[in-house]
Amino acid sequence: MVRRYIILFVLVVVLVFLGVSCSSEDDSLESSSVNGAILKTGAAINEQKEIIYEQVIFRVNEDIYFYFNNNLPFGSEQVFVQLIDSSNEKVLAESDYNVDPESAEITDMIYFGAPGKFKIAVIVDDQVRATQELRIE
Repeated sequence: MVRRYIILFVLVVVLVFLGVSCSSEDDSLESSSVNGAILKTGAAINEQKEIIYEQVIFRVNEDIYFYFNNNLPFGSEQVFVQLIDSSNEKVLAESDYNVDPESAEITDMIYFGAPGKFKIAVIVDDQVRATQELRIE
């Protein structure tokens, strides 16, 4: 009888462990950058237009700021920012920014009206320079 309880206990522990490891994979948020480019997100910016406190989890309809530093001058007069649905990689919106080719930074506010997992992608000269996934709850 004790042996059955031990086996049952071990099975429960294994199932709990498997459940936790499966759910944590879905909760991961990815980011990428090329040549040291930086993409940060947060709910507020300071006077220098930098993110005050970095975060990647937001509430629906919450103000979301992004700060992008290309780590070198853009070398182009336009930079594109895409908002992408992470579940199917569909581009939901794209904005183009007219920039000084000698500058390297952009700060702006974005908006998500529905919960889900989304990605911001910053494109300079037809190259994705940085991405950041966000979770909207």
